[in-house]
Amino acid sequence: MNLKILLMPKFMLIGVTIVLTALGVSVFFNTAPALGRETGVSKDSVALVMTLTALVEIVGRTANGFLADRKIMSALLQYSLCQFGAGFFVLLGGIFSGLPGVALGYLGVVSMATTTLSLMPIVIAELIGEEHVTNGMSMQQCLQAIGMTATTFISGYIYDQTGSWRYVFYYIASALMSASMISGVYILVAYCKSKRAGKSNQSLPTA
Repeated sequence: MNLKILLMPKFMLIGVTIVLTALGVSVFFNTAPALGRETGVSKDSVALVMTLTALVEIVGRTANGFLADRKIMSALLQYSLCQFGAGFFVLLGGIFSGLPGVALGYLGVVSMATTTLSLMPIVIAELIGEEHVTNGMSMQQCLQAIGMTATTFISGYIYDQTGSWRYVFYYIASALMSASMISGVYILVAYCKSKRAGKSNQSLPTA
């Protein structure tokens, strides 16, 4: 493993989003059943939602692969949109009570957030080059472990302070949407720079 990759600004960007995504996704699957119990949803109903949304994950991963292969948009933009969509659905899951809330949370996480894992090699190759994909994927595992460890304590603290798993849902949503906003700002800045560069080239006199 080459640790120099951590000094690359673009990988730092990816690394922060990896940690934030891990903060949200890894604790969700423990939090959702707990929120279900808190809001009066039976174990059987939660189990049914988990089964059905597992099928949705297959569709989500396939769709993400299709979009990435067709290059309809940049992999980073696709990655960012998935994170935002997942965070938005989890936020709705915290707002709505009962089975609809749990179902919305599961739908967002399994259809979009978990599918970002399959996009990561493409995102790394797009931003810092294919030669760094192996090292990048190794560091992804380390960064995810950091996020997964930290979120256990953070989510537990939030529940201890509030007495409700609903607020943990809000925390998960904020982590995912923050990851999306960070990559989104980079995309916007890169787009503006490319537009300026294009205008500069057009203004140059031709021979």
